[in-house]
Formats: sequence, C-alpha cells, structure tokens
Amino acid sequence: MTLVWSEIMKLGSWKPFDGEENIHPNDVEGHVLRDDLDRGHIDRLADSIRQHGYSPERHGQLGLNVTDHGENVYHHANGSETHPEDTRHHEHLLHALRDVGHGEVPMHIHDQSSDPETGEGPPKYYHGTTAEDLEQVHPNHGTTGNFGNTLGIHEPGYAYATSKSNAQHYADTAAMTHGGRARVYEVHPNGPVEKDPSHDAHGNARGNFQDDVRSKHGFTVLGEEGPGHEEHDEDEDHWH
Repeated sequence: MTLVWSEIMKLGSWKPFDGEENIHPNDVEGHVLRDDLDRGHIDRLADSIRQHGYSPERHGQLGLNVTDHGENVYHHANGSETHPEDTRHHEHLLHALRDVGHGEVPMHIHDQSSDPETGEGPPKYYHGTTAEDLEQVHPNHGTTGNFGNTLGIHEPGYAYATSKSNAQHYADTAAMTHGGRARVYEVHPNGPVEKDPSHDAHGNARGNFQDDVRSKHGFTVLGEEGPGHEEHDEDEDHWH
C-alpha cells in the first residue's frame, strides 16, 4: 500500500504548465528580471528589433515565466544573432518591442504560479553558498561554483538549487572548505527547471542529492534563511 500511495501522490503533485501563446508586449506586466551581462550584444538585438521587427529566427525565442513573485521575460533560444547557448534574461528586448508598437509575438509560457482554485503552490527551492547578499544564482560558466563546489557536480550552463536541508549541507561544506559563513537562500526559478541527473555522460555518479534541480535560466533570490542547522528529513538525507 505504501508504494501505491507513493505513486498516487506523484500523480497528484504540482506541475508547471508549458506551452506556446501569442502575446502582445503591452500585456506583459509584473517584474522583469534585469541583467547587464553582455549589454552590448543585447543592445544590438534590441536595435535590430526596432529596425526590422521581431523574428524568433533572428532574435531568438522569447519566454514568459509566470510566478507568484512577478513575471520574468527571458530570452532562451539561439537566433542567428545570438551567442551560442545564450540563456541570459533581459527586459531590453521587451522594451524594444514596446517602443516600436509591435503587435503580438510568440512566447514560450512557463507558468509555475500557484493554482488559484486549490491554492497548491510550486515546490520551494533553496541554494546553499557562502556568498553574501546574493540576488541571483546565474548559470555556471565552468564546472566549479559556490553550490556544492567541492563535490564536482557542476556542469557549465546550469544553475542549481535543492531542498533546504540539502542546501544547508552544501553551504556548510563550502564554508569548511573555503572559509566564510554558510548561507542558505530561498530561490525561485527564472524559467523551467529539471531534475539534476545522478550520473554524468560517462556513467559516473555525480554525488548529488535526490532533491537537486538545475535550470539554464538561473534563480532569483527571495530571501536568506536564518543561520543554524536544521534536521534533515529522512527522505532527503541520502545521496544518489
């Protein structure tokens, strides 16, 4: 009965909605994540939109990430004028569309807001680190970072999050290894997340937790948790 109930619980668990819709730029309201990385490149894309109009093939696919904390427009596909694997988030493209009075444009919708009928919300994610005053968890450029960086679990192009107890473990490990104070932040994904694989491409165990997730779009920090060590839940406190 325990196994059956476990499967029922999985089927009834909260899941985000993903789909494609045509949306007018003026209809996008709420918080739009700002990122000044590679500003020159984004300015060129915005200028191109103002001159030629928006084209997903040329400028990359736009995405709308709907959350309980506001909406993030993110630019997440490879257009002919984008850098390879460009997953940075910018409001400048949306501003360019509004400036030229552009009509509806295709957007990928990733809705991870709470269910208004049931009140059921998305799972909570946390990030363990020694970084102070963290505001964004950006995708890694290499195989090291401030999340579990002694474990060799990073892959370039991804940002990581996990449960609160596991985040505390990663933060403690980083503090013991590199110094500083262990910090745990509650974070919210800026776009779709996926389960962090337990093995790499060569079949080697990566030494991560079952609750670890990753995203190519990074995470926004909602707040820092108070200092201290919490007891790990029994189903969280084991490795792959």
